[in-house]
Amino acid sequence: MRLSLRLICTLCIGLLAISPAAFGDNLIANGNFADGAEGWLFYVIEMPSEISISATGSREGANHALVTGGVGYLHSPVFDVTAGGEYTVSAWIRGSAQVNIGLLWWKEYTDVRLQMADPHWTQMEQVAEATDEWRQVTATFTAPEEAARAYVRFVVSGGEAHIDGVNVTK
Repeated sequence: MRLSLRLICTLCIGLLAISPAAFGDNLIANGNFADGAEGWLFYVIEMPSEISISATGSREGANHALVTGGVGYLHSPVFDVTAGGEYTVSAWIRGSAQVNIGLLWWKEYTDVRLQMADPHWTQMEQVAEATDEWRQVTATFTAPEEAARAYVRFVVSGGEAHIDGVNVTK
């Protein structure tokens, strides 16, 4: 009994010493929109479409992104990837729109130079339907051999989509 208790205590202390990265730190800066739209980009593809940061009814923290009308792309901040690495994207969505989540892969992505990886875009197999209740959507992607950086792209079409708690782990 004493040996078992000592072993359990040793295991617990060992787990506390493990870096949080071992459990998958979020690679996305501002994934919960705590800093508003900082680092995020929005593109109108089909009018009318707009984005706002809402403080009403957020899933995590004080804010979330709200995309309404038409078709719009919401891009996360860029993050580093390892070629051939597996990345899991999760996000909380609600509303009435269709939401497709994918990753755009880059060989190079700097203020001066952009160079696409091949393939450039990997997306979920099935488009998610936002509903009245928050639901978590998750997809796993493998980085192409040329990829060095990436960002998450949400394709929102028809209706409105509330997006919160965006998380990318390796």
